[in-house]
Amino acid sequence: MDEHGIAAALLPLVTAFCRKLGAGITQFAYSCVQEHSVWTNMQFWEAMFYSDVQSHIRALYLETAEEQHSYDEEEDSRRELSALELASEQSRLWPTLNKELQCERMQKEESTVFSQAIHYANRMSYLLLPLDTSKNRLLRSSGLGDVESVSNSYVTNSIAGSMAESFDTESGFEDAESSDVANSVVRFINRFVDKVCNESGVTNEHLKALHTMIPDIVQMHIETLDAVHRESKRLPPIQKVREAAGPELGPV
Repeated sequence: MDEHGIAAALLPLVTAFCRKLGAGITQFAYSCVQEHSVWTNMQFWEAMFYSDVQSHIRALYLETAEEQHSYDEEEDSRRELSALELASEQSRLWPTLNKELQCERMQKEESTVFSQAIHYANRMSYLLLPLDTSKNRLLRSSGLGDVESVSNSYVTNSIAGSMAESFDTESGFEDAESSDVANSVVRFINRFVDKVCNESGVTNEHLKALHTMIPDIVQMHIETLDAVHRESKRLPPIQKVREAAGPELGPV
């Protein structure tokens, strides 16, 4: 398994495991693994996103198929179908469906992609925003903070760019370092959303809604991190485990 596979396996865990630092303040495990460059790899996030979307859409059509078949069918007709087999079957059935049912299925598929895009915008903000926003070495070294490297939108810069400008002036950030980190992350997530949503046929209305949400997601997470960072500094340093000295050996 390569580092992408390990990161993919870790992602659900580091966003679930946590410790309480104080009243209403929780630190999640993702803040301990943010230094790895895999989190700034766009291809990693795309692969994870499409894998999850495929699983959700597969589940959607499996549920539909189960409703249409009785439980007393032969074993081999109930075997687990792959995503490719399900897609092939749906393509075959598509011309036989009425317009209303076709529209319903298209809406369900788009809603699945849209909800996963929101989910991944949150996930990306978790892994890309450092606990201490003044320490943005990973963002700088990876080029994530380079406007030119991340602003080549698949739609245009008219949506994402205007949202980023609005974020600059209305987010309320006073600290230049925090604002720099926040804008870098917003632009990176915008680029990701543009790509996966256009490849998946998401409507412009939904895409605009996503670009409106992303700065708010990032801002809310930074506000949460500020409290976590303050509390974490009050904790005593973790003691390193010392190796016990072995018994002295006598002369042979």
